[in-house]
Amino acid sequence: MCLLVLLGAAAAATAQSAGSRVVNTHHGPIRGYKDPDGSMYSFYNVPYATVPTGRDKFKAPLPPPTWTHPFEAVFRGVICPQLVMLIPEPYIMQEDCLVANIFVPDTNDTNLPVVVNVINTFSKLR
Repeated sequence: MCLLVLLGAAAAATAQSAGSRVVNTHHGPIRGYKDPDGSMYSFYNVPYATVPTGRDKFKAPLPPPTWTHPFEAVFRGVICPQLVMLIPEPYIMQEDCLVANIFVPDTNDTNLPVVVNVINTFSKLR
């Protein structure tokens, strides 16, 4: 459900500069940056839930965090813990890996399709 909220918000940008775009979500503003080819904006590692800790570690995820200043959705390298030998690129493994990468076309139109990649390292294997 939270991911759908992010999808809808990502398609409706509220602020834009030459190389970045800020969208407002129910959890707070998120800043993404224009890809080098200039055709889309990328929002990396946007949290869609929070990992429970302590005694609740293996329970269902908690709601995502909220913030008031733009979340800088720039860093690409977060992955869930797994065998290091299977990873061809440098990444940071962490248990709090409930994040999505969101890609939005470079346009001011609304209600457009949005591509979301919920972190899946195995798709990166060669």
